[in-house]
Amino acid sequence: MTNKEKAFLIVEIMDLLDRWDKFRVENKEELQTEKSVKTNYAEAIQEIIPEPEPVSQPVKTKSKSGKKVCTIKEATALVDGLSEYRIRQMCLSGELSCFMAGKKYLINEDDLYKALNIE
Repeated sequence: MTNKEKAFLIVEIMDLLDRWDKFRVENKEELQTEKSVKTNYAEAIQEIIPEPEPVSQPVKTKSKSGKKVCTIKEATALVDGLSEYRIRQMCLSGELSCFMAGKKYLINEDDLYKALNIE
């Protein structure tokens, strides 16, 4: 943005502020107080945008075989202190048995705990 454009915007903003001041002076009695404006604004928003319904958390269920699988990101959440990078390296090196579904590595939770000697 050039200096000329910036100067033009400043002049336009100042003009709008002057017109607002004149309007406030002329309509002083008609203007609402700041508190009632905030209240009316909040009420208007609630009418337009209803409150969101609570989102239920997905229920983890075991498969028919009883084994749970997780992604690398989910595996890091299960084990404190273990990074996604380290789990990925364990999958690539064969330290951790896993399989791919598309581009994602899926890891059996039991195998993860066994590889890390966690029970």
